[in-house]
Amino acid sequence: MEELIEKYEKRSYSTYKSRLEAYERLKRQNICWNIALISSSFTTIAVSIAILNKSNINQISTLLIIISILNLVCSLIVPTMKFPKRIEDMRNSYLEAQISSQNFEYLRLLQQEPNLTNKKLCEEIEKYQRNLLNAENHAKRDYKNSKESKIPIFIRSIFCWLLDSYPITLFIITIAASIALLV
Repeated sequence: MEELIEKYEKRSYSTYKSRLEAYERLKRQNICWNIALISSSFTTIAVSIAILNKSNINQISTLLIIISILNLVCSLIVPTMKFPKRIEDMRNSYLEAQISSQNFEYLRLLQQEPNLTNKKLCEEIEKYQRNLLNAENHAKRDYKNSKESKIPIFIRSIFCWLLDSYPITLFIITIAASIALLV
């Protein structure tokens, strides 16, 4: 029984750490997609205003169409990702996993007690399994980021932001193209 308790203690702690990483990742992605949506709208407005003062309307009109399509795509993608609900669900999941980890640790420490039964252990394993089923799973990179690393946390944080900010990168390129055409 000791091995089983220790196994679930480690597993639930690993789940807690991985889902905490997933929670942070989802929050970053939510911010990035919202920035992308705002910047694409802003770019559309800026290019529309620029059309009023320029003679090369064909190039600017083409750019405006591209930006409008990107804006539409972004407007369709962001709501379907359901970030607020996923963030809240992931938060609840990592908190539940943390509680399970603590409970398994408690069971391990009390295993010499006569009242510790297989029933208590089975109940805790069942609660842990239910928690796993009630929320989306974390990504592989969340699991890897939750492990100890030789890479300093500051560098890992920058890398995570860069990975999650691809929507912003797309719209920065669009804005730069808009400025180049307007000049």
